[in-house]
Amino acid sequence: MPIKKLKNGSYKVDISVGVDPVTGRRRRKIRMAKTKKEAEELYIALKHKYNSGLHLSFN
Repeated sequence: MPIKKLKNGSYKVDISVGVDPVTGRRRRKIRMAKTKKEAEELYIALKHKYNSGLHLSFN
């Protein structure tokens, strides 16, 4: 799972959302959470959003 605990006690969620068709590089979304449960919920929400095509852009 792409959730990593940082030294300050917060959690970083790093998720791959596909490949840029122009450059061929991996597109990533990185978000921060205060608790592990928040991080897991954020991971699930982001994964669902990008797998179901609900996103409008990769910004």
